[in-house]
This record gives sequence, C-alpha cells and structure tokens, in this order.
Amino acid sequence: MKLVLAAALLTAHFTATSVTGTASRTCGAVTATSATYSGTGTTIVARSTIDADTGMGVVAGTLKTATVDAQFTAVYDHGAISGTASGHEGSRTLVASISAVFSPGAGFTHGVLGGRGPSGLAVLGTGCDAPRQLRQAQGAIKAVNAGEITVGGLTCEVPAALAMKVAANYPAGSWAAITCSAARGRSTLVTIRAKR
Repeated sequence: MKLVLAAALLTAHFTATSVTGTASRTCGAVTATSATYSGTGTTIVARSTIDADTGMGVVAGTLKTATVDAQFTAVYDHGAISGTASGHEGSRTLVASISAVFSPGAGFTHGVLGGRGPSGLAVLGTGCDAPRQLRQAQGAIKAVNAGEITVGGLTCEVPAALAMKVAANYPAGSWAAITCSAARGRSTLVTIRAKR
C-alpha cells in the first residue's frame, strides 16, 4: 500500500493536431469519432461523442508525453473540453484538470493539464511505504550468527548496524527480548535487550 506523502503543482501545455486512424459513426445528430492525435512530444488517443444539435458531448481517452501517462474524461461544450485526468508523471501519481480547444477532425489546441485558477490543478503524490509491522519475542536465544537471530519462534535478520552488538553480547542460550520489523516477507531486527 502507498500513502500520499507530498504533492506538487504541475502545469503542462499541449497541442496535438496531427490526426490519424480516424473512425466515426453518426446516429442522427450524434457523431462518435475515435482517432489518434499527435503533437510535439504528445500522443492522445481519444473517442468523442458529440451531439451537433446541442453542441455538447463527451471526450475521453489517454494522453502520453515523455513523462506523463494519463487517462482523461472531459465534457465537450461548443468546441472546448474541460474535465479530469489521472495517471502518472514519472513515478508519481497524477490527478489533474484538463482543458483544450477540440475538434474531432482537427485535434487539440491550447491544451492545459493542471495549473491554478479556473482550469484547476494537478496533484503529484509522492508515495512512501506503509508503516512497518513490528513483531516481538523474548526468552532464550535459540540460535545466533552474523546474519540472523532466533528467539522463541521468531527468526530475524541482523542488520549490519546491530551485528557487532549481537555478536559481542548475545550468545546462544542467553536471554533476550527482541523487536523486529516485518516487510515484504522478511523480518529484520530493530531492537534487542538483555534481561534486567
């Protein structure tokens, strides 16, 4: 599990007016179009469904740049779109507003991903690992070596920072209380103390 630790503001501008792979179908006043739209460093694969009578519709698809990989859904209103995008910017989670001037036949111009003000903003979350689980045991040390220690039924790896302390003060058969962190199927010694 990843927890959001920090966020940063992102504003990215894009244009994608080279149109390829167009396919469309019209049902009365409604036209559904799918196509790939390309621009400098930007590729958008989108499907639009637009009602010519009302000038309203929906545009959805994927937007990819050198660093951004996102899916978006937007409302189409008389030649402009406004909606939300989510995905990744590098290794960070991206949630952003998206807006642009759009035409199924001409592509996207004046595109903005994120930013302040009426267009909204993008949040880039930096992940961190979930808190570690701690396990504890106390009693006679059943086994100990440079790499691991076993107390009761708990065996833990001994990190380099504690190796000298364990080797010098905790021989097999002596009493100890240990705390180990558990992550990704491994237990690592965090603290060790002798009987008081």
